Amino acid sequence: MNNLSNKFRYWLLKIESHDTFSITNLSDYQKYPNRIGSDNVEEFLDQIPKEISQGQTKYIIINLDRIIFDSDMLFTPVVLNAFLLICKYHRGQKRKGDGFPYLEHPLEVGYTLWQNKFSDDIVAAGFCHDL
Repeated sequence: MNNLSNKFRYWLLKIESHDTFSITNLSDYQKYPNRIGSDNVEEFLDQIPKEISQGQTKYIIINLDRIIFDSDMLFTPVVLNAFLLICKYHRGQKRKGDGFPYLEHPLEVGYTLWQNKFSDDIVAAGFCHDL
């Protein structure tokens, strides 16, 4: 994955429902031709549908060499509403020091909690902990 990280800070992967997904081959251009690179994670927010159901296209955001967002998190209303809230209130904010979008932090916190199988309420709280 590191060879892609040198070009952009963030990658949005669009994974079709018929594709198999593996964390080990995220940098494979041929496997994931629908990837978009950017240095601003906010550019991806409008490309992620707000109503997602299982079995549809999956969206993954990668920051450098780690996943910070997976659209599978948004299947429950509490997590979806928290995601929409942080997108609204953190859009345009920059982190002190490095100037990257602040939204990167709550996305990463929510994803880490979701990945570790915390409840939807805890994932939502992780998204919103800085509001």
